[in-house]
Amino acid sequence: MTAWPTKDIRANYNKIVFKARELMRIVDNYIKNGFPNGWKNCIKNEATMDGNASEMKMFTFTSAYRLPFYETDFGCGKPLLVTLAQRGTKNTFSSTDTSDGKGIQVLVTLTEEDMAKLEQDPAILAYASSSN
Repeated sequence: MTAWPTKDIRANYNKIVFKARELMRIVDNYIKNGFPNGWKNCIKNEATMDGNASEMKMFTFTSAYRLPFYETDFGCGKPLLVTLAQRGTKNTFSSTDTSDGKGIQVLVTLTEEDMAKLEQDPAILAYASSSN
């Protein structure tokens, strides 16, 4: 039986915690200054300082659960489908409740290559159905 190298793992955890605290200070400063040039530049600048900008992929996750969209009549009846719009963006995951309230629906925008990988992932397939 192989033992896990706990010393290396602890050292990595310490680095991760240190980096997370450092990033929180950077984000706090950006918030105080009103996000100059946008929040994405905050993240990109940090990745550039680490030399990882070329390897970095950014993903956006958003959700709107338990909001009464399906019970609200917007003037032309209650909606049949509610989604969070993601116009012209990639690498986004937007999720809302299903109309019956018994599940969630996720609108995913990825590159074709990443989508092909996601559609073959057994962990995803166990819980998801596609509505192409």
